[in-house]
Amino acid sequence: MILKSLALRGFRNYSNLEVSFDPSLNWIKGENGEGKTNLLEAIYYLSALSTFRSVNSDLDLVQWGMSAFSINGELKDDQREISLDISYSDTGKIEKVNGKRITKHSDLHALFPVVLMPILSVESETGGWKRMCPAVS
Repeated sequence: MILKSLALRGFRNYSNLEVSFDPSLNWIKGENGEGKTNLLEAIYYLSALSTFRSVNSDLDLVQWGMSAFSINGELKDDQREISLDISYSDTGKIEKVNGKRITKHSDLHALFPVVLMPILSVESETGGWKRMCPAVS
Protein backbone atom coordinates (compact mmCIF):
# COMPACT_ATOMS: atom_id res chain seq x y z
CA MET A 1 0.00 0.00 0.00
CA ILE A 2 1.17 3.51 -0.81
CA LEU A 3 0.15 6.55 1.20
CA LYS A 4 -1.53 8.89 -1.32
CA SER A 5 -2.51 11.66 1.06
CA LEU A 6 -2.55 12.63 4.71
CA ALA A 7 -4.80 15.06 6.59
CA LEU A 8 -4.05 16.20 10.13
CA ARG A 9 -6.30 18.21 12.45
CA GLY A 10 -5.04 19.33 15.85
CA PHE A 11 -2.05 16.95 15.75
CA ARG A 12 1.12 18.31 17.39
CA ASN A 13 1.90 21.62 15.65
CA TYR A 14 -0.59 21.08 12.81
CA SER A 15 -3.96 22.80 13.15
CA ASN A 16 -4.99 21.78 9.68
CA LEU A 17 -2.72 20.08 7.14
CA GLU A 18 -3.52 18.29 3.91
CA VAL A 19 -0.66 16.84 1.89
CA SER A 20 -0.45 14.55 -1.14
CA PHE A 21 2.47 12.23 -1.72
CA ASP A 22 4.25 11.07 -4.84
CA PRO A 23 4.05 7.28 -5.24
CA SER A 24 7.80 6.94 -5.72
CA LEU A 25 9.79 9.26 -3.43
CA ASN A 26 9.05 12.18 -1.13
CA TRP A 27 11.54 14.58 0.40
CA ILE A 28 10.52 16.28 3.65
CA LYS A 29 12.61 19.36 4.22
CA GLY A 30 12.37 22.33 6.58
CA GLU A 31 13.89 24.33 9.38
CA ASN A 32 14.11 23.11 12.98
CA GLY A 33 10.73 23.08 14.70
CA GLU A 34 8.63 23.22 11.52
CA GLY A 35 7.09 19.76 12.03
CA LYS A 36 9.05 17.31 9.86
CA THR A 37 9.24 14.71 12.61
CA ASN A 38 5.61 15.40 13.58
CA LEU A 39 4.58 14.55 10.02
CA LEU A 40 6.51 11.27 10.15
CA GLU A 41 5.03 10.57 13.58
CA ALA A 42 1.50 10.96 12.18
CA ILE A 43 2.28 8.49 9.38
CA TYR A 44 3.68 6.03 11.91
CA TYR A 45 0.63 6.54 14.14
CA LEU A 46 -1.67 5.49 11.28
CA SER A 47 -0.09 2.05 11.35
CA ALA A 48 0.91 1.49 14.97
CA LEU A 49 -1.75 3.56 16.80
CA SER A 50 1.04 4.86 18.98
CA THR A 51 3.94 7.24 18.70
CA PHE A 52 7.63 6.45 18.44
CA ARG A 53 8.34 9.23 20.93
CA SER A 54 8.18 9.14 24.71
CA VAL A 55 4.81 10.57 25.74
CA ASN A 56 2.61 10.01 28.77
CA SER A 57 -0.56 9.57 26.73
CA ASP A 58 -2.18 10.39 23.40
CA LEU A 59 -3.28 13.64 25.04
CA ASP A 60 0.33 14.82 24.57
CA LEU A 61 -0.20 14.59 20.79
CA VAL A 62 -3.09 17.05 20.81
CA GLN A 63 -2.11 20.53 19.64
CA TRP A 64 -1.83 23.07 22.44
CA GLY A 65 -5.20 24.75 23.00
CA MET A 66 -7.15 22.01 21.19
CA SER A 67 -9.14 19.17 22.75
CA ALA A 68 -8.76 16.51 20.07
CA PHE A 69 -6.79 15.38 17.03
CA SER A 70 -7.55 13.42 13.90
CA ILE A 71 -5.39 11.73 11.29
CA ASN A 72 -6.74 10.60 7.92
CA GLY A 73 -4.68 8.64 5.44
CA GLU A 74 -5.70 7.62 1.94
CA LEU A 75 -3.91 4.46 0.79
CA LYS A 76 -3.75 2.84 -2.63
CA ASP A 77 -2.38 -0.25 -4.26
CA ASP A 78 -3.01 -1.84 -7.67
CA GLN A 79 -6.38 -3.26 -6.63
CA ARG A 80 -8.00 -0.91 -4.12
CA GLU A 81 -8.10 2.36 -2.25
CA ILE A 82 -8.49 2.50 1.52
CA SER A 83 -9.24 5.33 3.91
CA LEU A 84 -7.80 5.15 7.44
CA ASP A 85 -9.23 7.50 10.06
CA ILE A 86 -8.02 7.89 13.63
CA SER A 87 -9.49 10.38 16.04
CA TYR A 88 -8.64 11.04 19.66
CA SER A 89 -10.49 13.13 22.24
CA ASP A 90 -11.14 13.03 25.97
CA THR A 91 -13.73 10.31 25.29
CA GLY A 92 -11.11 8.00 23.76
CA LYS A 93 -9.68 6.87 20.46
CA ILE A 94 -11.68 5.77 17.42
CA GLU A 95 -10.13 3.91 14.49
CA LYS A 96 -11.94 3.43 11.19
CA VAL A 97 -11.15 1.71 7.91
CA ASN A 98 -13.30 2.90 5.01
CA GLY A 99 -15.67 4.50 7.50
CA LYS A 100 -16.20 1.33 9.57
CA ARG A 101 -14.97 1.22 13.15
CA ILE A 102 -12.41 -1.48 13.90
CA THR A 103 -11.61 -3.15 17.19
CA LYS A 104 -8.44 -5.06 16.34
CA HIS A 105 -5.48 -2.68 16.17
CA SER A 106 -3.48 -5.25 14.22
CA ASP A 107 -5.89 -4.72 11.31
CA LEU A 108 -4.38 -1.28 10.69
CA HIS A 109 -0.80 -2.52 10.76
CA ALA A 110 -1.69 -5.34 8.36
CA LEU A 111 -3.11 -2.82 5.87
CA PHE A 112 -0.36 -0.25 6.26
CA PRO A 113 2.85 -1.71 7.70
CA VAL A 114 5.35 0.95 8.69
CA VAL A 115 8.98 0.49 9.76
CA LEU A 116 10.78 3.14 11.77
CA MET A 117 14.39 3.69 10.75
CA PRO A 118 17.01 5.29 13.00
CA ILE A 119 18.36 8.79 12.52
CA LEU A 120 20.30 8.92 9.28
CA SER A 121 23.17 10.99 8.00
CA VAL A 122 23.09 11.95 4.36
CA GLU A 123 24.94 14.31 2.11
CA SER A 124 22.86 17.46 1.65
CA GLU A 125 22.56 19.42 -1.56
CA THR A 126 25.23 21.82 -0.23
CA GLY A 127 27.72 18.95 -0.22
CA GLY A 128 28.10 18.46 3.53
CA TRP A 129 26.94 15.58 5.69
CA LYS A 130 23.89 16.35 7.76
CA ARG A 131 21.87 14.53 10.43
CA MET A 132 18.27 13.92 9.52
CA CYS A 133 15.17 13.07 11.55
CA PRO A 134 13.70 9.55 11.76
CA ALA A 135 12.32 8.06 8.57
CA VAL A 136 9.36 5.75 8.07
CA SER A 137 9.08 3.28 5.28
